[in-house]
Amino acid sequence: MIKNARTLITSGVLFVLLALLVTLLPMPYVIWSPGRTYNFLAEVDSVPVISVESFDVYETNDQVLLAKISTTSPSLPPSLLSVFFAYLSPNQEVLPTASVIDGSEPSLIGNVGTSSPSVRKTNSIVAALREAARSEPGIFVQPLPMVTSVSASGTAAGILQVGDLVIAIDKTYPATALEVVEAIEAHKTPESVLIEFMRDGVLREEAIPTRDSTTDPGTATIGAAFGLGFRYEPEVDVIPEWVELSEGMMLSIAVYDLLTPGDLAGGGVVAGAGTVDAAGGVGRVDGIVERIAAAERDHARAFVIPEANCEDLRGKPNIRLISVRKLDDALKGIQSVFSSQAQEPVKGCE
Repeated sequence: MIKNARTLITSGVLFVLLALLVTLLPMPYVIWSPGRTYNFLAEVDSVPVISVESFDVYETNDQVLLAKISTTSPSLPPSLLSVFFAYLSPNQEVLPTASVIDGSEPSLIGNVGTSSPSVRKTNSIVAALREAARSEPGIFVQPLPMVTSVSASGTAAGILQVGDLVIAIDKTYPATALEVVEAIEAHKTPESVLIEFMRDGVLREEAIPTRDSTTDPGTATIGAAFGLGFRYEPEVDVIPEWVELSEGMMLSIAVYDLLTPGDLAGGGVVAGAGTVDAAGGVGRVDGIVERIAAAERDHARAFVIPEANCEDLRGKPNIRLISVRKLDDALKGIQSVFSSQAQEPVKGCE
């Protein structure tokens, strides 16, 4: 009898220990959950998140929320129990750790490529200014060739910087990056090319000697690459930490709201997430289910969702969805949803 009791107790203890081990065992997964929302029309320490120079912005009572993801860190894997409950939750997602490169929030994985925060900021501002310029005088956007990289061994090193806008080459005015390259290649080495460029609003001019390309001997180069940039007014600035957060679209919506009269959302709360390019094209983001749950939690009335994300939904959310392909779709959709005099139907994710 005593032997059987000892066996039973030992088995029970081993069972409990085994259950604890299995339950608390770290798993090679990350868990996405609803994260914070960030109001781009708010202030941080009495400083507006978005500031506009030399332009009278309009007061607005709107809240334009960027919905984010909260994620566990790949370096601190969740337990089996946590993974189990997250798998059952409609507002969480479980992903293999291998799908996350580092410990940063995975909201940018697979949807903005290698674009830097500064590029996303510029695209967001340019897209908003282009929309606002349709009705507001004093706003303009001018596409210009821009320096995108400078080789440390090139002749342009120490003279040109990434972000410099090319105004003229040898007193001619190239409209595209290709025209800049062609103008440089028209020289015979070591002739100098006269480049007029703008940096931080200041016009500069430098003569830069050419040399033979290492990959294409006989072709003149200065060791710089060029792409598309923009000169625009008014100047729009964003708190640096918020630039890091933004994928683009909600920043564009907030900038447009400040530059145009009236409350875009009628003084209400609109949330969303999505990338945006300089032409106003909207792209998908990851974790859309968790983002929508964050917007619902924070009392948003509508959520602006990239059309490409509609296929990622699980069931029908308890929030009005505005499905968009372009920034213009988002602006019109928000106005219609929040206006008592809506004229056009708003596309959702049906």
